Amino acid sequence: RILSIDKAKALDMPGVVAVYTAEDIPGKRYIGHLAHDWPGMIAVGEETKCCGDTLAMVVAETREQAAAAAKEVRVEYEELMPVCSPAEASQEDAPQIHGEGFYQFGKFVVPEHNLFSYQEVKRGSAETALANSKYVVEGTFHLPPTEHAFMEPETAVGIPDGDGIKVITGGQGIYDEYHEISDYLGLPLEKVRIQSAVVGGGFGGKEDMSVQHQAALCAYLTKRPVKVSFPRQESINYHPKRHAMEVYCKIGCDENGIIQGMSARLLSDAGAYASLSGPVLQRACTHIGGPYYYENIDVEGRAYYTNNPPGGAFR
Repeated sequence: RILSIDKAKALDMPGVVAVYTAEDIPGKRYIGHLAHDWPGMIAVGEETKCCGDTLAMVVAETREQAAAAAKEVRVEYEELMPVCSPAEASQEDAPQIHGEGFYQFGKFVVPEHNLFSYQEVKRGSAETALANSKYVVEGTFHLPPTEHAFMEPETAVGIPDGDGIKVITGGQGIYDEYHEISDYLGLPLEKVRIQSAVVGGGFGGKEDMSVQHQAALCAYLTKRPVKVSFPRQESINYHPKRHAMEVYCKIGCDENGIIQGMSARLLSDAGAYASLSGPVLQRACTHIGGPYYYENIDVEGRAYYTNNPPGGAFR
């Protein structure tokens, strides 16, 4: 929990133009393509959700001056117990990571027991098919989170454009950025321009907002061009990974090896923010049956919020 943010010393550092915190965001503070659960900056009194969260933005004449001044922003924390796995998140007494709720598709949502998404695929009777199968095999598979490891880290340039903003971005979803930057700055859409630069590597890892809205904010407030680029460690801390999952699967076949039925349970780590955890879980549940013909299937999937970096798209 953030108890205080003192930016006075940072403001006195050489080359510093401004230091911005959550209260400086002129529009809607929460972003996210599907679920608006990801704050652009964490405010005093709120809890951080994962190690990549942004608390303050330091704008300076050079990158080196900005980095030096950022170290002088003093943050007072109250340390809390993190939720490190979906198994922990699902416990009755687990801390509620998004207990304050958020908007998703125009509806206000408060997740129960940190459950973000539930998906199921069911047809026929998998239980009967498995009971009548000549051979049955089952197992539990643990899939780790995976870093996209693109060569080019996230970078964006914000440029004042009259009373609006232009953003040059290496992101994978410029139309999402167009709408979210409009909301973030409280600007009408016609005041926002997005220019797509060469993305370089992405593979799904640059679908979510990372530096785009922050470059837009700093440029809009300072009335000067501002470049925001993650060093590698910040990139790894911040951007969504391939979802860590625990998958239990049970399959039965007849004496000729023809599959008769399947039962599966998927436990997905959504991380601190939803990103594309819903669609990814849905795809996992619909694809787990493979390209085989059989009519008895019983699949359930659950994605839980944790305090890990978010899980998102991965090609």
